[in-house]
Amino acid sequence: MKGLELAEAFFAEKGLPMLQEKFPHLLNSITVGLVGEGSECLGFDDEISRDHDWGISFCMWLPEDLYKAEGPALAEAYNALDFHYEGFSARNVTAQGAGRTGVLETGSFYYRFIGLKAIPTSNMEWFYAPETSYAVCTNGKLFHTSGSSFEKMRQALKDFYPEDVRKKKIAARVVTMAQSGQYNYVRSMKRGENMAVFLSLGEFIKATCSVLHLLNRRYMPFYKWAYRSTLALPRLTETARKLERLINEPLNPANSRTVEEICIDVKEELKRQQLTSLDYDFLEPHGTEIMSRIADPRVRSLPVLYG
Repeated sequence: MKGLELAEAFFAEKGLPMLQEKFPHLLNSITVGLVGEGSECLGFDDEISRDHDWGISFCMWLPEDLYKAEGPALAEAYNALDFHYEGFSARNVTAQGAGRTGVLETGSFYYRFIGLKAIPTSNMEWFYAPETSYAVCTNGKLFHTSGSSFEKMRQALKDFYPEDVRKKKIAARVVTMAQSGQYNYVRSMKRGENMAVFLSLGEFIKATCSVLHLLNRRYMPFYKWAYRSTLALPRLTETARKLERLINEPLNPANSRTVEEICIDVKEELKRQQLTSLDYDFLEPHGTEIMSRIADPRVRSLPVLYG
């Protein structure tokens, strides 16, 4: 059983009855689910994942006033639950994984990941955190909703970056793809600098995974899951699969053709989304073109690789 499925079933069986019996007055204010760090929040967990920070648990988010008034009693009731269900037991928490589940305060939860306790109010505030942090705030599933501030902020983040911010990030990624994959990867192979080959290839793959997410209006998760996440995207899935060719024989000069194929695929999608009208296969000029289409002068003035 996947961790997300386990958490939802356990909440329905034992968590919700506890709330209904002991905290019925909170049902119109509390949000319950499993969101945050950990492969189970992405649905990517497996048996290997179960060696740490995995097991029966769920999150309960309260606004600050209710958290202060009701949090201690709610935490006590949560900890008193019988965390044995369908052959599984309580979450085995490590020092690094502490505080991910249980009773959480809404503002503190979001501040921990994106440095803000409320919805970003300007384009520049959206740059405070990396896209992986936004992925953490919008993954998982909610089991009980109440129209709370937690849910409103989550939905605002799920609605994705403002378009000028998305354009800025796409511009940065395509220039990185050109620099690392179309330029330095090939040149490093010609020089026999194998370490530079691997570093260039890693930069190219990471930038490609990011731009594929941005073009799908999705946040890229933690690097370990970035590629796997691209395979679930509705657009450019086959482009993502081409990345596997590169890692099977990273020192193969023929891989330059695969790099070019990937870049051409991205260029065509940029054109479909009317982010560029250029037809160059080399992606760097597209970065400049995308930057020129940013309306916010402050965002447009940022260095091309920023973001």
